[in-house]
Amino acid sequence: MLFRSSTWDEKSLDAFLKAPLSYLPGTKMGFAGYHLEGERKALIAYLKKVTLDPQTCGSMERPK
Repeated sequence: MLFRSSTWDEKSLDAFLKAPLSYLPGTKMGFAGYHLEGERKALIAYLKKVTLDPQTCGSMERPK
């Protein structure tokens, strides 16, 4: 995978989530992307929330 010399901000994350194979040529990740803008915005909002408050996802139990 080729790395881009950028930071992950909302704009770059949105572009990656929309078309990961185009954003990072050479990636082997089997993910087609989120084509609906609303889905990408919701995911980015969630990531911002859990980044500010990591305990938000702390209620999830690990599989045994």
